[in-house]
Amino acid sequence: MKTLNIETTTPAKAKKARKCNMKPLTEIFIRGLKPTGERRTWSDSTCQGLKLRTGASTGKTFAFMGRDCHGENRTIKLGRYPDVGLKEARRSADEHRRILCDPDKLRGFLEQKPETEDITLLAFLLEAEAQFGPVSYTHLRAHETRGNL
Repeated sequence: MKTLNIETTTPAKAKKARKCNMKPLTEIFIRGLKPTGERRTWSDSTCQGLKLRTGASTGKTFAFMGRDCHGENRTIKLGRYPDVGLKEARRSADEHRRILCDPDKLRGFLEQKPETEDITLLAFLLEAEAQFGPVSYTHLRAHETRGNL
């Protein structure tokens, strides 16, 4: 007796499924991608785990998707194209693949704190004024004369 291999898909799974295409990514191909109205993922066949995600309307983002040494799936955003080029994305994907394979490196990677800078609002405004020129406060003076402040 033959058994049929039937793969069932629930509506929730079908909704989550995204089109994914595997091909060797090139700069010319990436530059030529236009928004299609849906989110798509392109896999690079020359670099394992490297993905190019295209948004529904705009934006192209490189990501690394792989499984760590504990069997968990990891997705690491590498950067937006063209800020991050294809060569740099491949190099970064190779580095992340090595990190995910080694438990000690993985622990160090997961314990990293994101690089943030504490800044006060006054310091931010002064820096913005230095960068973009003096700011006009005429709209604030109008509120002061009306007693709104």
